[in-house]
Amino acid sequence: MISTASQLQFKLIGSAQDSLQSRAAQFSAEHQGRPYQHALSRDIVAALENPLSDGRPSNRQASTTSMRAISSALVVVPTGGGKTHIALATARTLQVSAGLTIGWCSARRDLLRQVDRENKVFGFNVDLRLMSLFDRNPPQCDVLIMDEAHHDACASAATLHANVKPSYIMGLTATPWRSDRARLCYSHVIRRCSIQSLQDDGYLAPYAHVSIDSWVPEDVAKTWLRSRERFGKTVIFMHTRQQAHACLIALRKSGVSVELVAGDTDRSTQLQDFASGKVEILLAMGCLTEGFNDPTLQTVFIRPASKGPTVQMGGRAFRMHPSIPVKTIVQHRDTPLPFTRIARPVEQYVIRDSEWRSIGATRQLDALVHNMRSVAARTTVVLPKFVTKSRNHKSTSSLFRKPDPNEQE
Repeated sequence: MISTASQLQFKLIGSAQDSLQSRAAQFSAEHQGRPYQHALSRDIVAALENPLSDGRPSNRQASTTSMRAISSALVVVPTGGGKTHIALATARTLQVSAGLTIGWCSARRDLLRQVDRENKVFGFNVDLRLMSLFDRNPPQCDVLIMDEAHHDACASAATLHANVKPSYIMGLTATPWRSDRARLCYSHVIRRCSIQSLQDDGYLAPYAHVSIDSWVPEDVAKTWLRSRERFGKTVIFMHTRQQAHACLIALRKSGVSVELVAGDTDRSTQLQDFASGKVEILLAMGCLTEGFNDPTLQTVFIRPASKGPTVQMGGRAFRMHPSIPVKTIVQHRDTPLPFTRIARPVEQYVIRDSEWRSIGATRQLDALVHNMRSVAARTTVVLPKFVTKSRNHKSTSSLFRKPDPNEQE
């Protein structure tokens, strides 16, 4: 039998003496998380302790009379920012310090297997009750964590909430926007970082932005083939399966190892082959916009789309890898949302007639300017003798010249 709201309130009050926020900070530190991850975990717990705040810790000490659980909080973290680890660290705090049962829901079984694996490998060891968004008889829990919470406006999510009846819901997403204008109804929205800030701090990889003139499948294939070494391992997103298949045929005719990832394909094997380098390109429509995290991915071709899908597709590229200092994002020149509006690229190019044309400075140009300055700084300058002789004569003459009383100082 799950806890009612009053029972959850009692658990939180009982754990307040130990300070849930300090427990969250301590557990995050033990797992060597990033500073913003520690802060977000504390913010979530603070929202439980003080529901009248904006989700950030309050300077006022919460009293037992005012303390009650808020209904829900949406945690917004960019792709690659570690939202799974933030949620697991918070869940560990709530389970160990407050005795709450934790449920984890996702729309896909492979994402559930992924979080179960990370829970064990990274030592969080939370007793998770895993459930699919489409489960008819989901397990009961006090705290329900909704992974990829931008799906939470659908009818299946509403049915799940009605069946589980959690006292608290924690939503996780990188893209809290929906093209159908459906609202995500959370009491609090908690965020501390953006793609740009995480790139500036060195947690996400910088990127170069490339614009192309055509998104016809055969033209996209030609663009990749003409700059094969420059693009490297790539994911190409298309609108329809027919378009993706046409691109696949064009690439395979040129001897490229490429796979089309869809709902009815062996996704696990395809992703393993891509990670090992056996496959150079993955083609997809929407399957790889969530839960696909391969640091060796170098380039993403983002099909024209609205803000949410664009950020989801582009976010696949930002995982850091030591051999890839700068990732690449390719978009059609008339895309509704250029990624340059979301995060600042370190380089920009336009491909015209198979030629890469830079817009502004590039790494190569910056390196050339730096080298020229270094050479100039180390160069010994020898002035001609008549110049130095003239300078010395003027300097000596000025020392013995009588001052003119009419000169003004």
